[in-house]
Amino acid sequence: MNIINSDETVCPHCGYNGKKKNPQGMLPIGTIIAGRYQIGRYMQIDGEGAVYLGFDNKEKLAVLIKEYLPPTLVIPRTEETLVYPKSGSEVLFKTTMYDFIEVYQNIALYEDTPGIVHVYGVVKDNGTVYAIKEYVKGDTLVEYLNKVGYMDFGGALSLLLPAFRTVEWMHDQNILHRGLSPENILVEKNGKIRINGFATQALRTKGGELKSALYNGYSAPEQYDVTAFQDECTDVYSLAAILYTCITGEVPQNAQERKTADSLSLDKNKGKVSQRQTKVIMKALSVNPQHRQQTVAEFLSQLQGKEPEKTKVSPLDFFNDLSAKQKQIAAIGAGCFVILILFLLVFFQKKGTPANIDSSSDSISDTSIEELTSVPNFVGMTYQQVVENSLYGGQFTFVIEEVYSLNYRDGEIADQTPAYGSTYTPGMTITLKVSKGEERVAVPAVTGHDVTTVINQLGLLGIRYEIMYVYDTRYPPGYVSGADKQEGYELSIERETLIIYVVRRQEESSQPSVPESSSEVSSETISESSI
Repeated sequence: MNIINSDETVCPHCGYNGKKKNPQGMLPIGTIIAGRYQIGRYMQIDGEGAVYLGFDNKEKLAVLIKEYLPPTLVIPRTEETLVYPKSGSEVLFKTTMYDFIEVYQNIALYEDTPGIVHVYGVVKDNGTVYAIKEYVKGDTLVEYLNKVGYMDFGGALSLLLPAFRTVEWMHDQNILHRGLSPENILVEKNGKIRINGFATQALRTKGGELKSALYNGYSAPEQYDVTAFQDECTDVYSLAAILYTCITGEVPQNAQERKTADSLSLDKNKGKVSQRQTKVIMKALSVNPQHRQQTVAEFLSQLQGKEPEKTKVSPLDFFNDLSAKQKQIAAIGAGCFVILILFLLVFFQKKGTPANIDSSSDSISDTSIEELTSVPNFVGMTYQQVVENSLYGGQFTFVIEEVYSLNYRDGEIADQTPAYGSTYTPGMTITLKVSKGEERVAVPAVTGHDVTTVINQLGLLGIRYEIMYVYDTRYPPGYVSGADKQEGYELSIERETLIIYVVRRQEESSQPSVPESSSEVSSETISESSI
């Protein structure tokens, strides 16, 4: 954020009106939390609590502050800042607060993960707790789609691929989101995708301890039943619903309504969606969780036309659940089936396969050669997967370019030319830009060097920087006394900025300590007056 002039009441950058107050029951503007975080304007409230724009007085940056203030469990706040649970809700208030702490502390462990809105930590004050979150500028996916409209399948999948990867990573850490929707996906100005909206299971389940906050068309059917089990395929449903919206421009039918009158369908005429892709998406949108792809990796693999992952369920699991009599009948039936198969094999070996029998698999991952009327979507696949696909053999000439990419893993295809959906001509050349992963560079030695020399060195390395002026008697004025990252630290060129501490000159002693930045960086600071 930016510092506003003393004669301004409305911030020209964020629209904050200094004459306005937060609503009754919310913390007043200027309240200090945990001796460090300053409350700004109130933004919203849900079943867990209130969200404020705030300011970190130590790090000098804008933050979002979520106060655990569940309306169903606490006494409405009056003039005090303290939070009191309602009579009879003391135990439930504490247990749900512990769940809140656990969720946000888990997310805070992964501050280097690029695809999420980061959590800096959780602090206690006023008889409750506060999650301190990163303040990210950008459009929600709702706002983004309102600007660009719906898109074809290839464009939608390319846009959402980083979100798929992030959710897959979350599941690897045993974290379920349960609130994936276009409202909780942020698209930054540089096109990067960030996932927001983390919450406890109680908030994302109807009939739970808290007033639920579900998303019409995007929350899975099992989230409307407090007794139903939720797992990774709950997030798979939501991701499929978001992809559906990007392709059609429509919100899917409410999951609870689909239990009694399911009318959801995907118009193949929108978004250049093939029959195979339609089957994959509609499978992920199955009302019954057992009928969906069970993991994000499986769903994404099928969307990209790869072989689906093998199920982890053993065929014996079903057999072991049968009674003794049922097992006996099943064994007899299996024996008859084997005899029938042997007979058919002998018969067709003699007669040959009839012309009217389709010997191809009915798997949803199969791709017919007849579909190759336009350029396929290679983005997100590896080059090895492309060349091993029999459909593409001899159809294209591939040229490889290696690029750095924040959103695609090392070895994955980050872009292609011609683009997906372009007119196909036999033998055409496709340029595949293969990711080398995120570009990183080691932080050089900066301490004890003249600031001009350091800036020139950082510029040659492509490192973005900010200057913070400090008092330090160990070094002459104009020299660097240190940095916020150690020498040798592998710094992300795209995501991170190096802060260097420069000793003040005598004439600078009366100036405020406001960071200066490299010309490549649009650096903004926030002060108490801008909240």
